[in-house]
Amino acid sequence: MNAYLERFMRSLKSECLNKMIFFGQRSLERSLKEYVVRYHAERNQ
Repeated sequence: MNAYLERFMRSLKSECLNKMIFFGQRSLERSLKEYVVRYHAERNQ
């Protein structure tokens, strides 16, 4: 299970967090929600 979480966190950082500038908590939360939806959709194809 830990390997899956590590992979997700690495992808989150490289595909989302390192490429964006967030202006407040709401901006960060919205981006994280959108990323999680896209992450699961792409991995489940």
